[in-house]
Amino acid sequence: METESSTWGIINAAPFSFKINSCLDSLLKQDPIEEKIEKMAELKPGWHFGEGNPPSKQVIKQAQRVYRTGRNLMLEADVFPAIDGGIVIVFYGANEYSVEIEINAYNNFCVSYEKGYGFNYKQIKYIEKATMEDIRGICQTLSLLNLSDSFTQNFLIQGGGVSSVPVSVIPQATEEFPLLIETASDKPVSHYVSI
Repeated sequence: METESSTWGIINAAPFSFKINSCLDSLLKQDPIEEKIEKMAELKPGWHFGEGNPPSKQVIKQAQRVYRTGRNLMLEADVFPAIDGGIVIVFYGANEYSVEIEINAYNNFCVSYEKGYGFNYKQIKYIEKATMEDIRGICQTLSLLNLSDSFTQNFLIQGGGVSSVPVSVIPQATEEFPLLIETASDKPVSHYVSI
């Protein structure tokens, strides 16, 4: 049975209602990648054409920890079982960048930072015995690439160095709306209209 609760809104003092159960349901809804990781515990020995071991509880726990690190950085991901009893997590970024993290049966992390798709890729960095700190750092880099791709066109270049302040896309000026400032380092035009 759904319980309704009413409260008063500030605007126009109009009442509004919400359904408590539907809010709780959406909060408690299982993440599909988390579900996929948990279901890997159900794999039987020989799951891959007669080969393949199921991951241990420790490997599943580590995979969840790694996945949550990327999820908290808003990275898209997918997860796959490895034949040796490990789990592979792939985080996808902008411009064909990705991070592939394998948690092997011995609970070690192998990390590959790549650009490209399928067999057409270039490995940028590889860490055979990575730490959670290594994984966080590479995932943060991938997240920043996504952020810069989504919200910026380029970075300010001052004195040969690159500033960490992103510059958003500047719209083209028109006759009706000329640009008053072309870059953040320009001084503003005194007045647009004199009266």
